[in-house]
Formats: sequence, C-alpha cells, structure tokens
Amino acid sequence: MDYYFLLKDCSVKTIKNVCSIKENQKNDKIIVLTEKGQEEILLQDVLLHGDEEYWKQVMELLNTIDRLKNNMVKKQLRKVWSIGYLMGLFKI
Repeated sequence: MDYYFLLKDCSVKTIKNVCSIKENQKNDKIIVLTEKGQEEILLQDVLLHGDEEYWKQVMELLNTIDRLKNNMVKKQLRKVWSIGYLMGLFKI
C-alpha cells in the first residue's frame, strides 16, 4: 500500500510499501513502518495524510465544490445579463 502526505510547503511525499502507521503524540511525529524500514515525519509539517482511497475521496469532494462554485457563477452571470438586457429594452 502506498501512503501520501501533503506537507505545509505544498509538496506531496509518497511512501511506498507501507505496513503500518502510528502517530507518536510525545514526539509529535508520524511513524511509518515500511517493508524496508521506518520513516518519521514531523506531525507539524503535515496538513493531510492518507492512502489512495482517502485521496480519491478528497479529490471527489474538491471537484464537487468546484462544480457548485461554477454553477453559482453561471447563475449570477445569467441574472446580470437578464437585468442588463431588460434595462436596455426599457432604456432605464
């Protein structure tokens, strides 16, 4: 299983062949055990972390938000265009 970390510097760190993940609250670190050993990442440097399924759900959520935002903009533009058209017809 691959595991992905979105870091505060906007980079993505990928760790392959993950066996388990533990959060060490004492050291404020995330400990990732892999087939080749162990990696530690500071918890304060991580914004989001999860496996591939988690990131698919995050991307679906962001796409949905983007579609909703675009629909709202289109509706507002239609209203503005309609009001402008009517004002032009009645020369207001």
